[in-house]
Formats: sequence, structure tokens, C-alpha cells
Amino acid sequence: MTRGKALLAAVLVTAATTAATPATTQQPAKQSTQQSTQQPTQQPTKQPGSVTLITGDRVTVTGQGYRVQPGPGREVLFSRQMRDGHLYVIPSDALPLIAQDVLDRRLFDVTQLLEWHYGDADTPDIPVISQGFSSQGQVRRLAALGMSAARLPKANAAKTWRDLTQARTLAAGKTKLWLDGRMELSLTVDGKRYLNLADTPVTVSADRQVTVDTRQGRPTRITIDDPSAQLQDGFDYELVNGAWSTGGSIGRIDANSQLFVVPSSQAGLTYSLTTTWLSKDQKPSPYVYDLVDRRTGGLPEDPSRAFKQRDLAKVTATYRGPRESGTPKLGESSRFSPGSNLRSPVGEIPLPGTLVQYLTPGVTYESGLQVGDALMFGGSREAKRGESRGEVWNTAVVGP
Repeated sequence: MTRGKALLAAVLVTAATTAATPATTQQPAKQSTQQSTQQPTQQPTKQPGSVTLITGDRVTVTGQGYRVQPGPGREVLFSRQMRDGHLYVIPSDALPLIAQDVLDRRLFDVTQLLEWHYGDADTPDIPVISQGFSSQGQVRRLAALGMSAARLPKANAAKTWRDLTQARTLAAGKTKLWLDGRMELSLTVDGKRYLNLADTPVTVSADRQVTVDTRQGRPTRITIDDPSAQLQDGFDYELVNGAWSTGGSIGRIDANSQLFVVPSSQAGLTYSLTTTWLSKDQKPSPYVYDLVDRRTGGLPEDPSRAFKQRDLAKVTATYRGPRESGTPKLGESSRFSPGSNLRSPVGEIPLPGTLVQYLTPGVTYESGLQVGDALMFGGSREAKRGESRGEVWNTAVVGP
């Protein structure tokens, strides 16, 4: 098949209420101060890391298995399920609620939570959509749907779960909880993967097939007038319309050859595409370009943009201290959880050292520096067109 032909691509969107499959293993939980023994998975997991579940239990994934640390005061069994290469770890007190369709199974999809950067290293909160539930966390109302989107602090997850289950609001059907997830419409044509970003699907059938006409896709083309800079694989995208938003981080895809945007004119809809550029020849790169193409009024007819270095904000970050190395952090300021969008664009660098950051005007950024297990966080600041300023980070405050 080719893009020149009349092509309709059907993309299966996995529902939260897929048919239940039996658990492959069960294990007793230890006391909350202990960790369970390492359990093998049926296949190596792609994304190692730790994630706190909505029940307060913490799952740590390694290359060949996982272990569970129950939340404070919890004595339950854990069911392991493997579905389409995804590891699910489900506590026994959550299984009947999933079967009742009042609790989203994806809240226990450890593989997906880590891939969506909902792990403990990425965010201190659990993003949920709820019905009939009053949260103490950050909440935005979805009035048209009769629901709320909230970010529940992981530190209080066990207490929140205990309050929900003891009051039996979930079991009675008065409350429903879903993972506030991310949806991608993606397909493969001629051996390449194309991502179609659309504010609404063209067609959704009864069996949850989403159909998109790829002939309408427009290729993205982002450039910077620095011949030494090279586009890095992967990109971030976001669509925002009032209280509604969706987005994500897509890895291992070249935005300039594999990303196609389906145009859609819609008042109030903001489209953002973020790409990262580093030095072709020097590693670690002495600079980073963080280029954000942001448009209002819908998804653009022409998703290409040529950036000029002179129009960007230039921030020279100087890192001082006794440690041998550190990892600079950079990201757009989060509306809900400060610091949750921090990324490591160049990886670890020698200390003392510098990193020149070229930032997109009008975007509010947060920055930081990780030294060992300690993270220094510098707050947020809007980038100004053509500005040039410096930052100094003293790592002695987090070390001997």
C-alpha cells in the first residue's frame, strides 16, 4: 500500500473493559515494611522502573521480572497477568472492582504506566478521571461529561484507596475511576510508522475501531539554521482545548520523516509539537535546542516550521561543585505538577561544566540538575525572544 492510493487505516484502540483473563500466578503480600521476592515475567519487560499503583502498592520492574512492596498496612494477594506483552499486577481487593467495571484495569498496567512516564521517577501523582469522587489533589472539572480529572498524590495513595474501599463507594457503583491516559492513532504504511494526531476520530465503530483517512495527512518539517545540530528521534505532542487535553512522548520516530498531521480547524484547540536537537559531533552535546511549534485554532494545514537561532532565548547554564558528574534537566512548566515534565536532553555531563540551552520564546520552562539521587529544582521562567542570560548551579548544596 502507498500513501498515494485511497487508503483507510483502521487502528484498534484498546478499551479499559476488555474481557478478563485468568491470572497466571498469585503470591501472598508481605508486610508493608518488606518487599516480595523477585517474580519472573513471561518475557523481558521493555521498560524497567518503579511505579506506585492507585492502591498504594509499589511495583519495581527489572529486565527479567518484578517485585511488589505492599502499601502501608496492606495484606493482600497480587495477581500477575500478561496481555499483549504488558505486565499487569493487580491486588486481590481490586479484582472484583475491575470485574464490576467501576475501576479501570489500566491503573494496574505496569508496562503502560512506565511507557507513559507515570512511573515514580517521572511524576509524584497518579492521573485519573473520576465520577462521583471528591479528591484532595489537583482537580479540573469536566462539566460536560459529569466527571473530574484529578492528580492523586502517590504518597497518599494507600489512604485514598482505603477511604474508597471502606466507604464502599466503588463497590456500590457510586464512584468510578479511570486512568487519565494517552491515546495515539498510529499505523504502519510501507514499513514506516505514521502518527495521526486528530482532535476527534473520523469513525469509531462498536468494536472500538478508529478509522482515519491518511490521504489527508500532512508531513511535518521542523528545521533550525544551525548546521551542526541534529534532530533527535522522538517528540512530544499536546492538544489542549479548555479543560480537555491529550498528549504524550513518542520515541524512536523521526518527526521529519515519519510524522503526519491530519489538519483540523477548530476554535479553541491548541496544537504543540516539541522536538530536541543536539550536536552531531560532540557527546555529550554542549548545547540543546528545545523547539516548540505551537499553533492555535486547530491542527495546522502545514505542520512545518523553520526556527532561527537569533530568535530563540539563549540560556547558558554553568554547573559548579565537587562532584564528578551531573545530569541537567529541562522541560516545559507543568500546569498540574511542578517538575513533572523535566527531561534529561543531553544525559550526564562532567562537572564542573556548562550547557547552552536554546529555548522557544513564549514557552515557560523549568530547569534542574540531578546529582546522584538528589535533584536541584530551579523553578519556572518564560523564555523571551532573543534574550541571552546565564544560570549558575552550585552542586555543593547537595553533596559534601
